[in-house]
Amino acid sequence: MSTSTSLKQHTWLNPSPKHSHTCTPLSHSPSRSRRTGRHRRSALLAAVARREENEDIDVYIDRHGFDGLATARGYASGRLDGAVTHRSVANELDHPPLEAEIILQALEPIVAEYALTN
Repeated sequence: MSTSTSLKQHTWLNPSPKHSHTCTPLSHSPSRSRRTGRHRRSALLAAVARREENEDIDVYIDRHGFDGLATARGYASGRLDGAVTHRSVANELDHPPLEAEIILQALEPIVAEYALTN
């Protein structure tokens, strides 16, 4: 591919001032998004609260921090829905498959509990 062709394809990076851009607002249900967000935060807080009684969660937080636990909580929710497996989570997070399986098993009951309450 020549440089001139590449530059022509990427002219959108430097738009002409005479072009105007408009955005269309996204439609969403505020009550649903608030409820989903509350469910996620509640499950995450419950997982952190169970850190002292669940060594697997404690070790995971020590290794990957609270951000890592929040990410794993999202994957645990996906696993309950059948969207992911421990191997796909391991690949995404660059963890050994056993570590992914252990944290998913530790988080699944928590995520399921809060999914039922909302």
